[in-house]
Order: sequence, then structure tokens, then C-alpha cells
Amino acid sequence: MGSTTKRMANEFRIRGIKIISSDSKEFIRQFSSGKSFRAVIGVSLAFSRPHNFLDRYLTFFEELKSYPDLSSQFVNNPRIVFKSSDLSHYFGENKLYSVLKSFVDNVVSHNDIIVNFVYSSFKIPPEKCGKTETSKCKWIPFKGDHLNVFEFLNKLNSYYSYIPTWKVISSANIKGSTCFIDAFSPGAPYTRAWLQLIGSNNDIHIYPSGDSVNPFISAADLVLRYIELHMLRSNIFFDVTKIKSSLNIPNLKVYHAGTRDLIELIPHPIKTENLSYKDIPAYEYYNRPIILVIAENYIKKESALLKKSPYYQYLLHYAYIKNASLKLVSFDDVGDRALLTSGGNEDVFLVSTGFESNKIVHHLIHDLGFNFESFQLKDIPHRLKGGC
Repeated sequence: MGSTTKRMANEFRIRGIKIISSDSKEFIRQFSSGKSFRAVIGVSLAFSRPHNFLDRYLTFFEELKSYPDLSSQFVNNPRIVFKSSDLSHYFGENKLYSVLKSFVDNVVSHNDIIVNFVYSSFKIPPEKCGKTETSKCKWIPFKGDHLNVFEFLNKLNSYYSYIPTWKVISSANIKGSTCFIDAFSPGAPYTRAWLQLIGSNNDIHIYPSGDSVNPFISAADLVLRYIELHMLRSNIFFDVTKIKSSLNIPNLKVYHAGTRDLIELIPHPIKTENLSYKDIPAYEYYNRPIILVIAENYIKKESALLKKSPYYQYLLHYAYIKNASLKLVSFDDVGDRALLTSGGNEDVFLVSTGFESNKIVHHLIHDLGFNFESFQLKDIPHRLKGGC
């Protein structure tokens, strides 16, 4: 273990980190020339006193709802856990930065939280492509093929949400913490980073809808959006010194998971009968209990409409109260089918959204014999009032 790693490990150990949360997003910066720069960015927050953080988090949003001249949709929303796109919707892009800065100043900038900002960008090694343009040089191995940097970043973005947690845990040799990770896309490949993470003696919980139901993941999302906006507004780009000095966040650490980490980030073959590339069975790590929502599929893009509906806001709040993750069911998804058929369903709840989904739930429970507790979306406000 190098001196830097030892120092970081000691700091995390002294602080007694109990919970680590992470989220990620794509970073794009457009230039006047018409060219653009792309990277993938993420935040991992390390909490030593989770209850103190939760008190500050809940107080912040309770007080935020009391501000004058706010949208009634926000004030009357039963939720207490929000993601950055929610705040952008309610406050607008012009006010979003100040709201996020207030959140960081009042909730995150305390000695019981370490903020870890992780980003991935890649330079072409000269021996790979010489002077070939970045957009044309396919040098990054990916499942037997080769991708250029932009193609790989698109792939990496789909499963990057666990990379910040991996980077922090591997750098500081953290053990014995609980990790809350926002769900990543289906079909994410096994990587060395993932194998190291699940073998690190930490408790891994993947949360579908994590930034809407889990305050720790929500905080990672809000801090990440704040850092992104700050970088774009301040024109500081990925200058580590300037990021740290201009953000003025106590306990801020910056990591680059770049070309030297590439072998950890690309798909890693898994040894079964033969070496082959496998997808991560993310559903095995989904936080339980989990609420599975079955849509009606009457109209195109129904999920977007469903997620904006008033009853769905109550459902998100219900999931928060139950410390549950929440997911819209896709019967074409291998993981969702596994959740429905793997047994031990006492912590899997089905929510129907209308007449057709009621029939599906009835069929699963009464005709096929699966042991699920179920309820209808429209009954969620009543369940909240009844304390169920």
C-alpha cells in the first residue's frame, strides 16, 4: 500500500465511515469551434454520522418547501427525497445552481461527510494510434471488439454509477461499510472494478430509483449536479487544484479514473466452462424490500407520464419510508423476471396502476401461486395515512 493510499485509508478509518453512496452522469462541454469534450463524472459521499446527515437533509427540504412563491406542485408534493432533475423542473435552470449550492453549504459541507468527485476521460496512447484523430482511433478493447473514446464513454456511462464507490474503496482500502449505489443500466458487463467492489467486504445495495427514494443517493446526485454546473459556469474544466479551491467544500477529494485504470473499467471475461463476457446480475444486489410497479402499457411513453403522476409521488415517498427500492417492471428484462420467480418474495411488493395491470397481478398471485403482497397505486395515499 503506497503512502497516499495509507494516508487516505487512515483518514477514512479515523472518521469511521459507515455509509457510502454514489451516482454518476455524462459530462459534455461544447466549444465555440463546434467541437466538444466528453467525460463521465460521478460523486461518492462517505458518511461517518448518517443520522446527523439525515436530520440536516430532511430539515433542508422541509424549509425549502416553506419559501415564498414556490410552485404548488413542489410545496404540496408528499416526497421529501428529490433528485436534481426534480429541482430543475420546480425551480428552473436559472435558480437551480443557487438551490444546489445552498444544499451543499447546509447539508453536505460538514466534517461527517467526505465528498469524492471521480471523473473518467482518456488520452490515446501514442503507440496505439499515432496521430489519428480521437474520433477515428478504435483502441479500447470491449467484448472482443475495439471502440474509440467516445464510443467507450457511451458504454461506460451506462454502468458508471458504481465506479466512484469502487474508486474510493479501492484507493482507501475501506472495509465494513454499507454502499448505496444508484441502479445502472441492464446489460452492464462484469469488470475488474465490479469484482473488486463485491469482494471488498462491504455491503452492496443497488437502488433502482435511488436518487428519488434514498437520501444518501439523492445527496450524491445533487452534489454531482452542483459540481458539474460550477465547472461549466466557472470555466475551470478538469483542473483539480481549481476545482478544490473554487468549490470550497471541506473534505473534497478528486480522483481521475482514466487510461491507467482502463483495465479495471472495460469488460472482464468471467471463467465458467470457457472465458466469456457476462452481464452483472444487478438484481441480486437490489436493495430489499423492493417495490415493482406494473404499468398499463396503454399509451406510448407511459412510464414518463406515470412518473409525473400525483399518485406516483406518493409511491416514491412510501418507498422512502419503507427504505425500499422501486422499479417499473419490464417482463422482457432478465433481472425483473428473476425477481418475480426467484422465491423468497416476502420483501417484493407488486403495485398495479390500472385495470390491465390488476389482471396481471391477479394472474401472478392467484393463478400462478406466487407469494407477493400487492396493492394498487391509487391506494398509496391511504396506506400512508394508515401507516401501512
